[in-house]
Amino acid sequence: MSLDGRLAGEDDDLAFLATIDGGFEDTPYQMHRVIEGFDSIVVGARTFRVILRHIEEGKFAAWPYGDRPVWVLSHMKTLPDVPGASNLRLMAGTADQVMAAVAEEPVSRTWLLGGGEVAAQFLAADHVDELILGLAPSLVGRGPSLADGVFPLRRFTLEDVRRDKSSLALRYVRPR
Repeated sequence: MSLDGRLAGEDDDLAFLATIDGGFEDTPYQMHRVIEGFDSIVVGARTFRVILRHIEEGKFAAWPYGDRPVWVLSHMKTLPDVPGASNLRLMAGTADQVMAAVAEEPVSRTWLLGGGEVAAQFLAADHVDELILGLAPSLVGRGPSLADGVFPLRRFTLEDVRRDKSSLALRYVRPR
């Protein structure tokens, strides 16, 4: 995210990510290691559309998350065919309903991929146990934020900080 908490700029522009110099090599925060650390994903419709656009534009060769189960939160009637995605599940419902569906599967660690409105719903329902944040050295000003919504105060404990050439990786855990 940007220094002002944005996940993207207006129209889901990700140009601010180019300000990151480095990739947290040899740390648990290198992107492929982060992805490998989760065996399932929950993604909102808007973030899902952004991923599809990146595939269409050739920024991703195919679906970047492998065959792990992915719950796409949307009111669409059907999901499009996505190259490389073999385990997409369309779902509409509350955060509690989504987590109940996830709990029925043999998975242990679920990544809430986004976006800000979805994150706010899961924070409100107290389903977020950990935050792994990459902080880019830029200000975006407008666009979706880390958590767009109203939710009760949630406290997290800082567990780890890593510095790369231009950015920070922060890991927070929710005390239970």
